[in-house]
Amino acid sequence: MAHPPRVPHHWTPLSRNTPFSDKLTQWEPREQLYHDEARNVRMRWSSRAHRKGIPAKPDEEEAKKQEEKGLPSHERWSVRHTKVRWWGCDWGDISWWIAALFTFGSVWWCINGILAFCYFSQTSPSFTNTEAATAFLGGTTFLAGGYLGWVESLNPARDADFAWEVEEETKTLIEPKRPDRSLGANRKHFGSHHPLRTPTSSPPTSSSHLRSPSTSRPPSPTVTSHSEPPKWRWYGYERSLGYVANSIQLFGATAFEISVLCGLPGVLPASGSEGGPEQAGRSEGLWVGLYWGMQVLGAPCFAIAGAMFCYEVQKKWWLPRPLKIGWQIGFWNIWGGMGFLFSGIFGIWRQTSLSNPELYQKWGTTFSTFLGSWFFLIGSYIQLWETLNKRSDV
Repeated sequence: MAHPPRVPHHWTPLSRNTPFSDKLTQWEPREQLYHDEARNVRMRWSSRAHRKGIPAKPDEEEAKKQEEKGLPSHERWSVRHTKVRWWGCDWGDISWWIAALFTFGSVWWCINGILAFCYFSQTSPSFTNTEAATAFLGGTTFLAGGYLGWVESLNPARDADFAWEVEEETKTLIEPKRPDRSLGANRKHFGSHHPLRTPTSSPPTSSSHLRSPSTSRPPSPTVTSHSEPPKWRWYGYERSLGYVANSIQLFGATAFEISVLCGLPGVLPASGSEGGPEQAGRSEGLWVGLYWGMQVLGAPCFAIAGAMFCYEVQKKWWLPRPLKIGWQIGFWNIWGGMGFLFSGIFGIWRQTSLSNPELYQKWGTTFSTFLGSWFFLIGSYIQLWETLNKRSDV
């Protein structure tokens, strides 16, 4: 089942966007708007941020309305960011591991695409074995990242007001200092959850200045949150869009793993070098079914999961939000999945009835792999950037 967000007890729910239908009240919403009574500000919670350990922020639409009404800047809540991190490690954060694994997996796939497309004429055993090895490394790394993404969807951070320092006089939420230069230190996600830390229930006074949540927000049981952190789970079920998307992605990664395993030297009988009906024997049937077929089965799963990640951050199913990081990640995963899908389709054609297999092998199979791998790399790095900058605008 889907657990409710762990939000401070004085946050009053206002409106919500459900994943599929308003009647599915047991499902985790994609977005939910709260009123923070202590600070008299509206906070927007989102399921992706909830899953990634990214704290809720003041509602941007409400901020625009306040600005239009001429409300003085010192009476409007804002967010102050620290220096952007373009690269780094957060070893204790499962979100970082997911992004890092998909990034390194995409690098292996890019190497595979370069070898297959740019050096198409190279057919020596050592060269083709290297291609098979890079594909295996890419597929296996994707499988590990896909599994951790699925585990993450079972263990969201659940702390909507996590780790902000509050400057009441200027009404600013400030990213806390990182003594070890790692946000992962603030959210040790592997195997455990932080206890919920809530702000004071009384409205802030002007004398409070730069108070840390750890000192000014005593934990208290509430009706809108769990007072105790939920237990960590390595398997299970959640009624959330993120869980469904990650389950589809994990299924696709598993199918791809079967494909790359079968592509290793000696796993399947040697495939002929010529296309056409004369290759319709048993060995070619195994290649079509287990190698190319598993790729055709798995690739659309990445595209479908990417579409669901896009939808997760959209206000309407038909209204794209390209300025959102989560939307960009899903968008590039869609195209990466499509590239790998066409690679498998052209591969099946190459081993069945095409009259010119080399043409379709180079400009169909290998070129599709080349493009798809770079699309995946772009999306994976954006996801890595997201995990390193938890308080970015997602």
